[in-house]
Amino acid sequence: MRLPLLSLAFAIAAVLSAQASTPGLEVSANGRYLQWSDGSPFYPAADTAWRLATAYTEVEREAYLDQTVKDGFSAVLFSAVFPTGEAGGLSTGFHDQDLTQPKEAHWAKVDATVRAITDRGLVAIVSPFWKRGLDDILEGLEPEVCYRFGQWFANRYRENPKVIYFIGGDQRPGRGHTALVAIAKGIQSVYEGQAILAYHASSDYSSVEAFNDTPDWLRWNWTYAYSPAYKIKYPFAHNHANYNAAALPIFYSEGYYSAGPEIRIAQGKTTDRWGSRYVLRRQAWWASFLSGAAGQAYGAEAIWAYRRHGITWQKALKDPSRDDFQQLIRLVNQVPWWTFKPDIEGELLIREPGEAGDKQAIAAISEGGTMALVYTPVQQALRLDPSALGTGPWEVEWVDPVNGDTRPVPEALWNTGEAVEIRSPRRNHAGDSDFLLRLHVVAQ
Repeated sequence: MRLPLLSLAFAIAAVLSAQASTPGLEVSANGRYLQWSDGSPFYPAADTAWRLATAYTEVEREAYLDQTVKDGFSAVLFSAVFPTGEAGGLSTGFHDQDLTQPKEAHWAKVDATVRAITDRGLVAIVSPFWKRGLDDILEGLEPEVCYRFGQWFANRYRENPKVIYFIGGDQRPGRGHTALVAIAKGIQSVYEGQAILAYHASSDYSSVEAFNDTPDWLRWNWTYAYSPAYKIKYPFAHNHANYNAAALPIFYSEGYYSAGPEIRIAQGKTTDRWGSRYVLRRQAWWASFLSGAAGQAYGAEAIWAYRRHGITWQKALKDPSRDDFQQLIRLVNQVPWWTFKPDIEGELLIREPGEAGDKQAIAAISEGGTMALVYTPVQQALRLDPSALGTGPWEVEWVDPVNGDTRPVPEALWNTGEAVEIRSPRRNHAGDSDFLLRLHVVAQ
């Protein structure tokens, strides 16, 4: 039986009179990154676990989250309702696919999942439901129903400072546009317009590109790109374009997933939505703050799906690609990443006109020019212009993105004040040829 609209199962009416609490996370003054209310920057290095609330048992959920904390992640991505079973759609969380008839037992499990994440110091990045395939349902909903559902959903977590939001799910708004906007506005009404809220679109579309008018409820811009081998855009190109398009924090939300070492994918190759270890590591660095992002997600097929092709989520926790992502997190924690600006115009990294595709190196420079980082996915000679940076003397070294080992670049080569050419090392610890070049002013 349908519940009255103003008395959704968990007392939606309370939302209408509740005073919004101050979010723990907010957008920085320059619009480029997320920060805590005390001003300290936050880089969401998120593990993707879309089905955490729908497929994992309580014991499994606790074990997974404990390991995720140990692995250095700062956030977990999941959807409160993810399509499962023959009925699919919204049936996991709602009776008769109806937003006004939530299933109490399911939402109690979602609430427990949120608490389990945030009690461990992680940030929960959560959506009310996974949008893909729901156009028929969403198109038939009244905007007022959707608006109040958004309020009901946000009110569940508004007192938890470590909860932030996205709507959508691997699909552009399409025929669900009106319903999705109403839900978004409902969420924002609970936070007086300050909720960290993004839209997760389809591959090659960011939140901003999915809503061309950049609506005021959108506070966070998610990018989503593989590479031309599978779709259209490279992660670095998608981030660069969105960095120039809007002053919103960029979060790289999705790309190739790791299928796990059990499924062998040739070096540098991809299969469907999976990539080899090298492809996953290259993607991670391309999609990082070096290209303008202020957060990013790692994805393993068997973790988000709970199990896939005989590979368990427990095995996926030991995936070498996950180790590589942890190495990226370590570097993020060592540098003032929030002060870095991507070198889109090639002021430091001198490039030929056009895009180099799979060989594309990217660079970023810190505010004041006292530090710079360059990532190259292949062994090549990099042409660099020191005039783009501050006054030295400089220390320059190659960093192995696999284990963090460093190799110094001779001082005589760099501290000349003129453009230089530096060739990257041949092999890293994994036997591949991608490397980071780190430059920083030596303290006097």
